[in-house]
Amino acid sequence: MKEVVKNYVVSSAGWEVSIDDLNPYSAALSGVLHSLNKFGKNTLISTTVMVQKEKDFLSDNITDADFYASHRIFNDLGFKDLSKYFKQICNES
Repeated sequence: MKEVVKNYVVSSAGWEVSIDDLNPYSAALSGVLHSLNKFGKNTLISTTVMVQKEKDFLSDNITDADFYASHRIFNDLGFKDLSKYFKQICNES
C-alpha cells in the first residue's frame, strides 16, 4: 500500500514547525532538524517532542497527539552525546 504524505505540526519547548511527512515519527525527526537549523545552539527542546496532525493542532485537540522522547530522536539523528544527556535527565526525574 502506498503511504500518503500528511501535514503535521511538531513542537517542543516553545517552538512549533509544520512538516509534511509520511508518519509522525519521521515528522518528529524532520521537525527537530528544522528547529536546530533555524535556532542553532539557542534551540530549546524539552524531554519530549509532540507531533499532531495539522487539523488537530488547529482545533487545539491533543487527544491523538504522538509524543516521542527527545533522547530517542537525538539518537536516531546521530547526536549520541546529546541523546545520552537527555536520557540521563529523564532517568533522574
